[in-house]
Amino acid sequence: MGGVLLALLSLTVYLPGITSLPPIDRDESRFAQASRQMFEAAAFPEEHLDPALHDGGLVIPKVGDRLRLNKPPLIYWLQASSAAVFTGGDPRGDAIWMYRVPSVLGATAAVLLTWFAGARMFGARTAWLGAAMLAVSPMVVWDAHQARADQVLLACCVLSMFGLHRVYSAAMRGQRGRWIHAAFLWLGIAAGVMTKGPITPMIVILAAAAISVITRRWRWLGDTRPISGLLFTSVCVLPWVGAVAAQVGWGEYIDLVFGETVGRSASAAEGHWGPPGYHLALIVVVFWPGAFLLGVSVIRAVRRSLKIGASGQRWRGRRAEAGSELFLISWVLPSWIVFELVSTKLPHYPLPLYPALALLTARGLMAVRRGGFAGGTGFLARLGFRLWSAIGLLLLGGSLWLAYTGFASMSPLARTIAFIGGIVTVAGVLGAVGRLLRAKPVRAQPVALLAGVGFAWLLTAAVVPTRVVLTPRIDALLDEHDPRRTRPVAALDYHEDSLVFETRGRLRRLQSDHEHARLWLDEHPNGILVLPAHDADELPGLSVLGTASGLNYSNGRMLDLVLVERADD
Repeated sequence: MGGVLLALLSLTVYLPGITSLPPIDRDESRFAQASRQMFEAAAFPEEHLDPALHDGGLVIPKVGDRLRLNKPPLIYWLQASSAAVFTGGDPRGDAIWMYRVPSVLGATAAVLLTWFAGARMFGARTAWLGAAMLAVSPMVVWDAHQARADQVLLACCVLSMFGLHRVYSAAMRGQRGRWIHAAFLWLGIAAGVMTKGPITPMIVILAAAAISVITRRWRWLGDTRPISGLLFTSVCVLPWVGAVAAQVGWGEYIDLVFGETVGRSASAAEGHWGPPGYHLALIVVVFWPGAFLLGVSVIRAVRRSLKIGASGQRWRGRRAEAGSELFLISWVLPSWIVFELVSTKLPHYPLPLYPALALLTARGLMAVRRGGFAGGTGFLARLGFRLWSAIGLLLLGGSLWLAYTGFASMSPLARTIAFIGGIVTVAGVLGAVGRLLRAKPVRAQPVALLAGVGFAWLLTAAVVPTRVVLTPRIDALLDEHDPRRTRPVAALDYHEDSLVFETRGRLRRLQSDHEHARLWLDEHPNGILVLPAHDADELPGLSVLGTASGLNYSNGRMLDLVLVERADD
């Protein structure tokens, strides 16, 4: 019954908005377009294939005519398969939401796996609360609405760590780990590598090493069946690597892999830089309401699992058997340090660590409920309650203001969802804060889960669709003036991948100078050009088809764009 309720909770927050959200720049649109081109390569007859778009087949992901080899192919195969199922095998009938379904399923699977693993660590109540906090956390909710790899990666990581925990806990009882648990471990690793490269094995290796160093036990690692597991992972990964290298060359592929791993660690990719502590500062927002008691719960787990004395000066009982709290701490801390130290930072990078944080927080809450955790009502906890309440009230005020200012442009369905979501959010936030003011912190967290549901509805089904409007407006104009979508399309300055997706990869991105625009119009007399309004005056002999204004949220700039064609002579 607990699993059914969690599945319903997950779908309740992940499905609203999945069809109304336009393609999101930049990663989602890249993933979806690469998956679409794979789908088209498999489904279109030979005479309808464009070599520039489809020569990669099901092996080489491409966005337009550009290779996209920085991510392995499993997510593209899953998204293309999803679109094939919902369209009956015809790519011309696809839509962005079809490519989002694997993310919804991945997020739901991660929630259920967290519950399943937590029940074997701490019991049913703790596991359910932790999984519910994971389900409604803003980062998971937002990511589950996008056609990206991160939710599938999250499910792979939880599966791997569940298998590792079962092997480890058996060893701590003096038993040999079962082969099925080692199979879970390596299945998650292989699927994780095929989804997003080295993240899953990094988390597993760092966790296993941390446990072994702390407990001075290494022999249990043999129960993970490393030789069989590595062979299995190699069989899953190497055929695709070989196929890619055969087409693009080993040198180019190795350079690309090096740039995605070492390169991103040493320098910020695409300007995504942040100082150490970036993820720590964000966690209280992107994991709200699960950040409730998070800090003191982690401190409690560290002290209990490592047997640190109150003074923190030395360890006691270093050889003592460590429990599930040590496992979760080992899951989180080493990888968290890595994410803080690498130069490239995005808010979703520590997402594979969220299940462990959710279970640690739920464990701390249950300890407070039983009266066995005095730190849950101490100074740090009270300080955390104030910060948590302030963030909740800011999120409430901000989301309601955004909903109010965009209410007039919402569809009738979106208005209904916004109204209901606003009521649920207000009830959740104010109810939780009220319980804190009455010194009932344990009762505050379950009520705050309602606020998480309300935030999800407000933001994904009502607020964001009224703000992400620039590319949809351009697409509507293209549909008006080129309903059969046969005319060439190019863009000057506005090069967002959402427009590439809406034009089905036909968009030609021009360099930001007028000479390239003139040359392109000379080569394509019936073409449509998208460019900033202030540049249109620099290109005489053009006829304006329409204008589109809005926020380019990728760079925070308000843009006024025009669609033009060559004027009749």
